Amino acid sequence: HLFDLLRDWWQRNNYRVLDDSRHSSTDMYLWVENNQDGFRVALQSNDNGELFITASSPCVWPHGHPEPSS
Repeated sequence: HLFDLLRDWWQRNNYRVLDDSRHSSTDMYLWVENNQDGFRVALQSNDNGELFITASSPCVWPHGHPEPSS
C-alpha cells in the first residue's frame, strides 16, 4: 500500500512520523517531519479516491513551528 511504502521510506530517510491516521482504506492521513531540516510533508486520501500531498517549510517560523498563542 502506498501509505505503508512512503512511511517506510520516510523513516529510513531521517523523517519521523508526527501523525498516522487511517480511519478506512480511503480516509487516511500521514504527516512526517525531517529530523535534520524541519521540513514537514503530509499525504492524505479521501473517500472520493483523491490523493493530496502537502509540505511546509520551517523557514516560515523562526523556530520551525508556530509560536503558541497567548
